[in-house]
Amino acid sequence: MPSAHAEVTELKCIVGKTVTFPTAVKKTGLFIKNESTVARVDRIFYITNKNILRDRVHWNGGTGSFYITDLKTEDSGNYRVVDTDKKSDFIYQLTVYNSVSTPEVSNRNKMKPTCSVLCSVENGREVTLSWQREGETLYIASRPDSNTPLSLPLEIEECNSTYSCVATNPVSEERSFFSMSELCRVECNGHSDQSEEKIADVHPFSVHRVVLYVMFVLRLVEFVLVTLAVGLLIHLYREGRVQTQHSMERREKRKYSDL
Repeated sequence: MPSAHAEVTELKCIVGKTVTFPTAVKKTGLFIKNESTVARVDRIFYITNKNILRDRVHWNGGTGSFYITDLKTEDSGNYRVVDTDKKSDFIYQLTVYNSVSTPEVSNRNKMKPTCSVLCSVENGREVTLSWQREGETLYIASRPDSNTPLSLPLEIEECNSTYSCVATNPVSEERSFFSMSELCRVECNGHSDQSEEKIADVHPFSVHRVVLYVMFVLRLVEFVLVTLAVGLLIHLYREGRVQTQHSMERREKRKYSDL
């Protein structure tokens, strides 16, 4: 049994990692989990119960520290490191967590004046989900039932802000960043859309007038070009008649001169 003065230390680790128990046992001592002796040291290291931790518990002869490799969630529990040579007893509360998964953000409703989004994450031990805007925490949610996915909705009204959904547990953190324009394009541009709608309502006649004006200019240009072409043809026709008349007169003169 641990002594009344045994120190209690919390250790929080991630699955797959290694945890080292700081208490050093240099000569003789015990490593105990939940009141069952797992290993002992008597100058050398012995595993006394291979059913617990199997071959994943070790002892560093140089530092005197016990350590567990390839951690699993079932390794969580109470551990005692007893130095029988110094008559010291230390208690550790080990909790092994899975790394938190990356939260997923989806759009719930684009039809509202404000955008509604939902952040979801796989639940687990002590997982907390929160919404942040520019680093400021807006809402926080957690659920004791780790078998049920954890989700947190958010109504967004500020278009120019960057939001993040944050999933955390005591040993890890994952974030998903997004701007309102990514998931709520319609809502974020709501003011712009309204302006565009107003412009569309006000300007159809203006556009029609512009089209009519362009058509008028084209017709005018066409008329001018046709007029110029006709004038040029008339000019060429008259010039041709004059030249023909002069040619006939010269032939007549030659004719009389020959007589």
